[in-house]
Amino acid sequence: MKQPNYLELYLIFLKIGALLLGGGYVIVPILQEELSAKRNLVTKEEILDFYAISQSLSGIIAVNTCIFVGYKLKGKLGAIIALLGLLTSPFLSIIILSKILFFMQNISILEHAFWGINIAIIILIFFSAKELLPCSIIDKFTFMIFLCVFFFTISGLSPIYSVILAMLASITYQKCRRIE
Repeated sequence: MKQPNYLELYLIFLKIGALLLGGGYVIVPILQEELSAKRNLVTKEEILDFYAISQSLSGIIAVNTCIFVGYKLKGKLGAIIALLGLLTSPFLSIIILSKILFFMQNISILEHAFWGINIAIIILIFFSAKELLPCSIIDKFTFMIFLCVFFFTISGLSPIYSVILAMLASITYQKCRRIE
């Protein structure tokens, strides 16, 4: 297997970053095509191993996977270069889109369109909640958890704390039920 130089490694991951739409779950076929089939830099099995390890780590799956591949190919500097290559395209896209949206924000028809989109999103969230509610509130305890989280949220408590409190209450409840 011929090792790429650092510029080639950067350009490979720049291309992968530009093609990576859909998140970490679509990176495996792209990596297999670019790194295994076209360039014979790593095996398909190694890519799957790196992907499996990346899923078990915190962070972005695609980023973790590319760091592992870059490290295998060129060591620590290779991991950094692979990461920079992967992130360049999305970074530039965000910069460009933010500039476009900044100039478009004062166009009244777009303001009205985004207002309508926001309303549609609220309705979709409402209908999702309506569908999940009967599956989630199954007894008095889950109803109490729902009420507590609802009141915590509307009173301004961070949703993170509401989720943590609900989780702790559920764990405690289940432990107490096993003791009985």
